Amino acid sequence: MPNDPHTDGTPLKRIDKALSRTNAELEQEIANREQMHHLDTFFNVSLDMLCIVGVDGYFKQLNPAFEHTLGYTQDEFLAQPLLSFVYADDQNAMRTAIEQLATNTTTLRLENRCRHKDGSYRWLAWKGLLVGDTIYAIARDITENKESAEALRHSEERFRRVIESSPSAMLMVDQNGTIALVNSQTERIFGYAQEELIGQPVDMLISREVRGPHRSYMRDYFMKPEVRPMGKDRELHGIRKDGTEIPVEIALAPVEMPDGLYVLSAITDITERRKAQQDLRESKERFHLALLGVNAGIWDWANMQGDVVWWSPKFYELLGYTEGEVEPTMTNFVSLLHPDDRERTLALMEQHLQEHKPYRIDYRIRTKEGAYKWFSGSGQAQFGKDGQPTRMVGSIIDIHDQKTAEQALAQSNKELEQFAYVASHDLQEPLRTVTSFIELLKEEYQGQLDEEADEYIHFIVDGAQRMQMLIKDLLNYSRVGRHSLDSRRIDVNKVLKQVLNNLHARITKADAAISIGPLPTVEADAMQLGQVFQNLISNAIKFRSAQRPQITVSAEKRGAYWQFLVTDNGLGIKEEHWDRIFHVFKRLHSRRKFKGTGIGLAVCKKIIERHGGQIWVESEQGVGSTFYFTIPTTETA
Repeated sequence: MPNDPHTDGTPLKRIDKALSRTNAELEQEIANREQMHHLDTFFNVSLDMLCIVGVDGYFKQLNPAFEHTLGYTQDEFLAQPLLSFVYADDQNAMRTAIEQLATNTTTLRLENRCRHKDGSYRWLAWKGLLVGDTIYAIARDITENKESAEALRHSEERFRRVIESSPSAMLMVDQNGTIALVNSQTERIFGYAQEELIGQPVDMLISREVRGPHRSYMRDYFMKPEVRPMGKDRELHGIRKDGTEIPVEIALAPVEMPDGLYVLSAITDITERRKAQQDLRESKERFHLALLGVNAGIWDWANMQGDVVWWSPKFYELLGYTEGEVEPTMTNFVSLLHPDDRERTLALMEQHLQEHKPYRIDYRIRTKEGAYKWFSGSGQAQFGKDGQPTRMVGSIIDIHDQKTAEQALAQSNKELEQFAYVASHDLQEPLRTVTSFIELLKEEYQGQLDEEADEYIHFIVDGAQRMQMLIKDLLNYSRVGRHSLDSRRIDVNKVLKQVLNNLHARITKADAAISIGPLPTVEADAMQLGQVFQNLISNAIKFRSAQRPQITVSAEKRGAYWQFLVTDNGLGIKEEHWDRIFHVFKRLHSRRKFKGTGIGLAVCKKIIERHGGQIWVESEQGVGSTFYFTIPTTETA
């Protein structure tokens, strides 16, 4: 019996199998589509930038994160190759990475800058994989990380520059006491190279006897980090590479770094400061001993805006007071000055403060007993950058005995001068009478008596003439100090011209050559200055050598003085006589050879000293002499 097709199992089985395959395929398709849907959803919602790039270098697909990050639309991305969005300087690296990806199984990894639509650039970190002929890549915007890293780098660089530029040694130490950073000053102070210190324990720079306590102090510091000095009220010392110990000051500051907390130490070598402090202490001790050892009272007007002045113990003692018995003020000091001395004392101090003229003066100060004593005062002000006085220090020295003796001597000299003047003046009349009768005796009887009588007459005449000359010179010498100087501005050229007119006959007779240089205008007594020139030129003619007399008169400015020179080519003077020739009656030659009394140069000395100058000679025997004398200038300081 034929088989029933409807009951034949074979076709049905085939259909079932076909349907089963179809269902399976549909289920797989549905599963694939669901998976694709999930992938698309993940692709589109991912915050990372996902893209597919073909071997031609164009985007095939990319997610919205690209649009959000770089600002371009999908169409704008798909219309241009990937490299066109990459910063020009980064394109070669990107191209090389893609080429390596195509030839190897490596994964693409690199960072570069891509252009934003607004023209700026964003840093992207890429990671990609080649599958077949397609590149699947993920990019992440790392711009903020890059900027933060760059800012951190700049910050660290600034930090290092600050550390390096510090005049102190700078060390940064971690919580284990390990040195992490040092500057070049550390090398200079401690003698180590930087590479010898980095990574080493900071204890190597600390004295051995304090290393144990230092570790404890360091732990305490990290528990309570703050900016403060290290070792307050303790002396700190560091150890150099050569083992020498140096005194130091250390300031501490906590520094927070990415890898933890550090302490930054600023170390200053105070060797020079310690030495200066020691020198200052020794200087103060010397000053104190000097105050005790000298017979001078010291005063210090430290604040010239105020009235208070410091007086040394000796200052009080010189005035008869105990220390502190009188309040040390400028007001009290001025009140103790003699009324006749106050005005000139204050005027001189004002000149010193305003014009910087020297402050040296003799004045009288009232002591505790009420008597006035003579003191020599001096002082020196300190001036600021603006030229104003900021401080003044001075001293007083008891010169009462000296001043009393000087006054007694001055009075005695005055009386002696008066006596010499009177004696010389009163002697002239009887001497003229004697001289007149001797001359008559000589005229009437010379030649009528024997030779011995004639010789006696000659001796009497010569002695009388010399007595007249001596009395005349004594009068001249005494007159120098009897009258006040008639000082006025005078042209020295005119004074010398008058002197040469007075000496014309003697100059002509000696055939002397006189050379005169430019001469200044000075403040002086014209008559007395002329007397000086006349004496010096007369001596140059008198004490001439066998040569024709050559006499030069000149002047040159020397600080606060005009220095005059009278030079000749005469006999010259031995050095041992340079001083004595300015004393009264000191002669170097016999009266038979050269007439004179030996008073001329003494008169010159007296005149020049009255003008506030000095006179001296430099000479070489057989060559000539130069007489120097000085006259103060009249220029204001």
